[in-house]
Amino acid sequence: MAWTFQMFCTRQVYGAEKGWQACRQESGPVIIVAHLADQRERHMAFAWQVLCAALAGLVIGSLLGLVGWRWWLARRHKTEQRVQQSGVLDSLEVLCKALEQQQVEVSEAAIRISALLDTLPASISPKVDLSDIHQFAQTCQQFDRGEARHNLTPKARHEQDKYRWQLDEENRERIRAAAQRLVTVLPDWRSGLGISSPDK
Repeated sequence: MAWTFQMFCTRQVYGAEKGWQACRQESGPVIIVAHLADQRERHMAFAWQVLCAALAGLVIGSLLGLVGWRWWLARRHKTEQRVQQSGVLDSLEVLCKALEQQQVEVSEAAIRISALLDTLPASISPKVDLSDIHQFAQTCQQFDRGEARHNLTPKARHEQDKYRWQLDEENRERIRAAAQRLVTVLPDWRSGLGISSPDK
């Protein structure tokens, strides 16, 4: 009877081990599949993180590039504007000196000075009374210039010149006085516009 009981216990233990081994063998593929699924989820999450980081970097880089481009354009425009204004001030100084030395006709000087002044900012300071120049330039607009003057008959051209010379003599002193006032403020205008003097 003892032998029979021992055989029974052995069969129970043996059967339990076989059952555990069978269970382990059957659940093995399930564990592997679950592990692979977990790895795949981790890889997908990492890929999304990399993609989001790349997109964020692209957006930030684009914004920085746009800001840099606008800054460069603004700086370039300011430089070009400063060069243009410097040329205007140089031309004004030359015309005023030529007018003082009677190297240019009063009407021609007034027209050119008035046109140059109109290209400068209205906020330029200090203010100076140059109304005589602008008014005389407006008066001289009645005379033909360029191609229109070339198409005039010799008689009509001479009549215009005669009248213009008369106006030049009548307005010479007040236009010269206005030009002298202009010369006195040119250094301050240069300083205010951030332009160095031509002799520096």
